[in-house]
Amino acid sequence: MNTKTISTKVPAMLLKAAILSQASRDVRYYLNGIYIDKENGRVCGANGHTLFVGSSEMFSNFDESMIIRISGTIPARAVTAHFVKIREGCGYIHFTGNKSAIETSNGAHARCFYDVIEGKFPDVDKLIKEKELVAVEQIGVNPEYLDMLNKISKCLGSKGSMIRFRGNHESIDFKIMHTDYDCHYIVMPMRL
Repeated sequence: MNTKTISTKVPAMLLKAAILSQASRDVRYYLNGIYIDKENGRVCGANGHTLFVGSSEMFSNFDESMIIRISGTIPARAVTAHFVKIREGCGYIHFTGNKSAIETSNGAHARCFYDVIEGKFPDVDKLIKEKELVAVEQIGVNPEYLDMLNKISKCLGSKGSMIRFRGNHESIDFKIMHTDYDCHYIVMPMRL
């Protein structure tokens, strides 16, 4: 089997955060994976109501932008994820912690598999571009999406977010505070 490494490494915490935001079993199949955006050096996950965007130049090391579905669980101790391409459209990811490869209970290296999903991911720049901030009297938000923000913040080790409102019917931008990565969690408001 001829394998080829397609990326030396990416931050595992950004992959985990993007996976938390992706859809599962959505008819819009391209939302059932995470988007590796080579051109902008970022990873994105969306479910149609929320969007996570985490930026790191390491994502620019991929051969191309792609939507991938990851099968398996990223280990809690994972710091770095290493992508290995098996053949066109699929491969595996192995993980390292702070000092060495992460092993399973039987001594094997922890791995997840991935496959590429064909399709076009939503226009992320349209949702995260700077818009005029607008004061709002009230805005409806699904509490499940705030819980997801909490899970993503824990995954990233963040203790706070800056919230930007752009009107009652525009997306809400939660800028997640992180020292190393530029992370945004976008939530679409509910109608009141």
